[in-house]
Amino acid sequence: MQIDKAKYPSNASAIRDPRDGSATALFMPQLDGLRAVAVGAVMLHHLINGEYLPTLIARLPLGFGGVRLFFVLSGFLITGILIRVRDGMGSTGTNRVWMLRQFYLRRFLRIFPLYYLVIVIGALVNLPPVREEFWWLASYLYNYRVAYLGWFHHSIAHFWSLAVEEQFYLFWPWVVLYSSRRALVWIAIVMSAVGPASRFVLIANDVWQVAPYVITPSCLDALGFGALLAIATGGGSATEQQVKRLARSALPLGLIVAVTLETLSWKYIGDLHMVAFDTALALIFTWLVAAASSGMSGPVGSFLTLRPVAYVGRIAYGVYVIHLVVALPLFWLGKRLGLQWEFGGRTFFASVSLATLALASLSWHLFEKPLNDLKRHFPYAPNPTRQR
Repeated sequence: MQIDKAKYPSNASAIRDPRDGSATALFMPQLDGLRAVAVGAVMLHHLINGEYLPTLIARLPLGFGGVRLFFVLSGFLITGILIRVRDGMGSTGTNRVWMLRQFYLRRFLRIFPLYYLVIVIGALVNLPPVREEFWWLASYLYNYRVAYLGWFHHSIAHFWSLAVEEQFYLFWPWVVLYSSRRALVWIAIVMSAVGPASRFVLIANDVWQVAPYVITPSCLDALGFGALLAIATGGGSATEQQVKRLARSALPLGLIVAVTLETLSWKYIGDLHMVAFDTALALIFTWLVAAASSGMSGPVGSFLTLRPVAYVGRIAYGVYVIHLVVALPLFWLGKRLGLQWEFGGRTFFASVSLATLALASLSWHLFEKPLNDLKRHFPYAPNPTRQR
């Protein structure tokens, strides 16, 4: 199955992914850079006190912003793969059920092994509160557990977002593969509207704390905007015209709403902030993902394609899964060794970051990549030689 360049607009960056070999996997290098930015923002939020950051950076919504960027990326990339798979069924002689099986097997190889390895190790060494929350984690329902509790436990606080993504993967492939293009557009629009609507309903019914942020319906605007971008691009990278269009619409609207909500007093607009701020971020990130998929020039584009940045983006899943899990044990170890450091201090942040990058790098090369390479046995075309 070959990519139709007329149907899937691309630039020099959007080529067959050398890490996958599949014609359904377009490689857009700057998206790896965006993954690095997203995971870096999450790590700053979790691992260092705001007082040690420049004032402007400390005021940014680093944690939830990084997660929302991941959601837009996921919506864009997963929908793009599914659109290309669906459009290629005629030439490969496959059907939807076969494609769904391949999709889920490939997702399994990419996501499950490291995730379950980490939570099993956490349970074995009794990292709090992995044993108590094990079945919520294992079933990918931890976001609803967090919503019920109303708080995050530091060691596993980030796993709620992985639950959201997995729940998205359960239903969205069926929607894409079984919907017409016109129906898919409207479904993605409705899905995007469900995000702020869900937050509004929860707040109107006095469900505060973290539930409006972490349950899956409340995250569908970011995932939906990414999906809409993939539908608009036909499953490929954005064209220059599409990026300019978003720069004149989504970007200014998102910036105006986000800056206005952050500037006004929370006392007066707290409810509105919870409803609209994530949607504003998703609009901004939709433009950013579109621009990166097309290939940004200038300092930003150069930064996103720096080898160290791209590498961190490549191992970002491991970095994300591991970073909080190692933080508490490393803090305890430092204390036993007589280190005078504070949880969230600069030395602590640097130590956890280095340990996380080292472990994530080892995980990628020795564990994740060998398993990921097994995707070649589950191609989206029955005859693998047609993809080489």
